[in-house]
Amino acid sequence: YMKLLLYPCLLSLSLLASCQQSSPPASPEPTVADTEPADQTVHFERIARIAAQLRAKASEPLDIPLAQSLVQESKAYVRAYPEAEYTPALLFRAGEVARSIGETGEALQLFVRVYERYPQSKWAVRARFMEGSTYEDDLKDKKKASQAYEILIQQHPNDPLAEQARQLLRVIDQSPEELIRQFERQNKEAAGQ
Repeated sequence: YMKLLLYPCLLSLSLLASCQQSSPPASPEPTVADTEPADQTVHFERIARIAAQLRAKASEPLDIPLAQSLVQESKAYVRAYPEAEYTPALLFRAGEVARSIGETGEALQLFVRVYERYPQSKWAVRARFMEGSTYEDDLKDKKKASQAYEILIQQHPNDPLAEQARQLLRVIDQSPEELIRQFERQNKEAAGQ
């Protein structure tokens, strides 16, 4: 299960790396990212190499220390280059990797950082959704999951993830057995029509 979560985000990190420019877009105030583009590129490439190493080991047991190093390198990049174009994506992907290796507290912190620091980023909605999913699936905290989903719906009512959050809220208090019975009942009704 953890590998299923990890490998799509590693693919995304690789895609980000292939799109990385040699220098970041200029911002009104100079940042470390603006003054040291070569270091930024080197750092980003290091993250991409770690992601590639993890992907290359897809058929082996998950290399948790390597996954942890990916999370740490991503966090270091974000600290050094908070305004870089790929920072929200790296934070989000680091959260997914942390979650996939069972570091749910770390994952939640990273998801919160995405939507608090980069609320206009496309990653903010995804981070809020993943926060709810982490509470629901990993921590079994339906109350906090519901709160995260409700905030997502309130802030982004037309986003496709808001519709998924609405669907999850409708069934969040049902047991797996109740969901199966409901699904079977719906299938019988559909077959009878």
